[in-house]
Amino acid sequence: MSTLETTSSGLIGPLLEEAGLLARFALQAVRAAFRRPFEFSEIIQQTYMVGWRSLPLIVTSGMAIGVVLSMHTRAVMERFGAEALIPSALAIALIGETGPLMTGLLVAGRVGAGIGAELGWHDIEVKRKPSGEPYVLLSEKGQSLMQSRKATGIFLTLSHTQTHSVAVAVLEAGQGS
Repeated sequence: MSTLETTSSGLIGPLLEEAGLLARFALQAVRAAFRRPFEFSEIIQQTYMVGWRSLPLIVTSGMAIGVVLSMHTRAVMERFGAEALIPSALAIALIGETGPLMTGLLVAGRVGAGIGAELGWHDIEVKRKPSGEPYVLLSEKGQSLMQSRKATGIFLTLSHTQTHSVAVAVLEAGQGS
């Protein structure tokens, strides 16, 4: 077997394994979305928290972006004598192109900041059992938040390389939550 074949099979195997794990996770997520009980009150609460409470930030930012875009567009359009097309060009640019992108970025940033506002890094401590298995130790604030969410446990996974690290924590809901 050549060096190229050894190297490529050494890369392809783990890549296919990760792709399979990701596909299985996605399938489980889709199945869980359609499994009873449907938590409509939680969907409404999350829609309010993520969508409605982000609206003032999105509207304000959208207006500011629109003003800046109109200032930059006006100079070019005047040079070519197309001042009448400025409103149409701005509507297309903001609604069709820039608007969805900026909305997504602003909502993602606001939601991420909101998660940190409820529970900070100082409220979570990761320790190791003698077996090496990680577990989570929460502050009083973290424990009260967990009780208010009716969570019964935390699943934790950690991974790292020399330059990057990642942690994923999932709350386990009790029966009837």
